[in-house]
Amino acid sequence: MNTRLILLISTLLLGAPGTACIDADGPRELYEDDLGEDAGTQDMGLDSTSDMQVGPDMALEDSGQDQNTEDQGQPGNCVPNRDGVIERDEVTLRAGLNAKFKVSTRAEFNTAPEEVEGESVWDLSGDFDGDSLTIVELQEPDSFWFSADFPDATYVTQLSADSDLLGIFKSSETGLELLGVASPEEGFTQTKLEYDPPVEVLKFPIEEGSQWETESSVSGTALGVFSLYDETYVTREAGQGILKTPFADFPVTRLRVDLERVVGFVTTTTRQYVWVSECFGTVGTVRSSDNESDIEFSSPSEIRRIAP
Repeated sequence: MNTRLILLISTLLLGAPGTACIDADGPRELYEDDLGEDAGTQDMGLDSTSDMQVGPDMALEDSGQDQNTEDQGQPGNCVPNRDGVIERDEVTLRAGLNAKFKVSTRAEFNTAPEEVEGESVWDLSGDFDGDSLTIVELQEPDSFWFSADFPDATYVTQLSADSDLLGIFKSSETGLELLGVASPEEGFTQTKLEYDPPVEVLKFPIEEGSQWETESSVSGTALGVFSLYDETYVTREAGQGILKTPFADFPVTRLRVDLERVVGFVTTTTRQYVWVSECFGTVGTVRSSDNESDIEFSSPSEIRRIAP
């Protein structure tokens, strides 16, 4: 069993770009410059022949897909109402969407919020040591070698900029589930792992007091070697406020995800914070190092936030 590979897979936290975002002056729509034209250059590649069309008077859409069947929560020209509740129809989860994120794996950041005029604020807008730009994109699952094993999959994404492993997801009327993880190619050293039951990554509505838990058995092959281990994900609402990013300031609900992984007789814990915004989904994440003891921590293993 490849322990390093299991560590990589088990510390993922996944979010998806949606159809609109917010700047400091209110709602704005995604333009072509926000999306990037080369879908496969860095992370979670999208077919460059996609019929995606974006203009100044429309939110992101894919004219080559039936949006009523591709995603159960199509917001159209979504305008955030800032009611403190993120409904399913305020986050679009389907193949063909993408966004840019700045990522740092060696920066300091205190996850505790600052209080500004009675509102919680997290500031990820500045430059961090080791920043790199990653394109997060959602890809059609049908063309992959493992598609027959995941017939309910909605989209596939690459897990990180420094690994080619793919996360396999299903979106539904109630949320987003992680079904499995696989390598992009099959062969002697292939990876194909299934979660039983699937991990509930997002569960709607997301609001004050939201909490859910998944206990899952992970089985399959990792780099061609049979692997079997257990994971428990506990996700809870952890504050509302403003997340400042290089792209814009977003009204957000913060989620805290605590992961306990048991491989043989070894238990490892990690923690991750996820900031979710109406109409745009996940706009920032901060992940702890293994076995972090503090609820709010200042030496993360990764910082990720949306960027222009």
